[in-house]
Amino acid sequence: MRSAYSVLLCLFLIMMVFGCSDDAEPYGGLTPRPVKTGVLNVMTFNVEDCDGGYAGTEVQSVLDSRALEIVDIIKDKNIDVVVFQEIQPGSGTHDKYGDDSRSSNGDVSTMNRAFIKRDYIMPYYAFNSAGSIRRDFIAVWSKIRPTGIVSVFPTDGGFDPSTGNKYRPSRPILRFRVQHGSHDIWFYGCHLKSNSGGVIEQNAGNRRAQAFHLARYIMRNQNPEKDLIVILGDMNTMEEDYDAKSGNATMDFLCLRYDNPFNLANDFIPVNLNEIGAVTNSPVPLWGAGTLGTTHPGSDNGTGYSDATFDHILVSPTIYNGGYYAPGSINIIRKSRRFGGGPADHFPVMLTLTNL
Repeated sequence: MRSAYSVLLCLFLIMMVFGCSDDAEPYGGLTPRPVKTGVLNVMTFNVEDCDGGYAGTEVQSVLDSRALEIVDIIKDKNIDVVVFQEIQPGSGTHDKYGDDSRSSNGDVSTMNRAFIKRDYIMPYYAFNSAGSIRRDFIAVWSKIRPTGIVSVFPTDGGFDPSTGNKYRPSRPILRFRVQHGSHDIWFYGCHLKSNSGGVIEQNAGNRRAQAFHLARYIMRNQNPEKDLIVILGDMNTMEEDYDAKSGNATMDFLCLRYDNPFNLANDFIPVNLNEIGAVTNSPVPLWGAGTLGTTHPGSDNGTGYSDATFDHILVSPTIYNGGYYAPGSINIIRKSRRFGGGPADHFPVMLTLTNL
């Protein structure tokens, strides 16, 4: 009989090659707890490479501990579909980043061990097709088999509609679908250009280019006015990325507002931005997550960004207005390494869909 590790590794290889094909089976012969009838709990969570820069023999014990903390949050909130950012597809223990430094030692096997240990089985997972030099991939773990997995990526570069400049983003957006009841719910997992490195305006232009490419992809390939669509992830939004009433900010493009005022019917709703608010990354430090909309609680030593809202969940108009979204069901889980205890430097954001 194969060992549990061998089964995990085989499933990983199947899903990386075939994209969570229909013949994939739950790992280890384990089955998930049933998804609640009519309800789907979804989450986005930037887990910051999981390892936190540890090295040597300490790495695996820290990584295992962090993975258990991540799963504890997911289990506590009974999450059915979670989209991760900054997670690696390797199952080995000596993976390297593109710059040849040590990476996080196999997030797939580590996460799956944590799910098994906590008796919270999410048997299906898949990744986008590429990370950056840091191998910070986007992935989904799910109780329900995801299908239609595609990496949305402007192969010849995407352009910023504000400036016309072309950018080549390093992280494709992960698209997949899950079926719950008689409904298909489409997900787009994102990790837009970060604020580190380069010129601030170039970073913002890269984010606008990624958001605009995604908006056009959805317009070409789906019916944004009728389909059940969730866009979620770490958008790395700074103050210039929010709605400036010009229709030309990152969030405007993510919300498909670029065709306004001629078509308001396809506008997506940025749920946590609308209902909880956002921090505009003021230079005045607010460390301690003093603002409700915070999803990145800054640094306790004065370095890096102050409290910020990088992470978002947006939904299509049919979800928001068609009875699938219950007001108040969007929540920022206020646990992070820097505030309130937690495994990462971001807060996870969760949303509950109903009447499915």
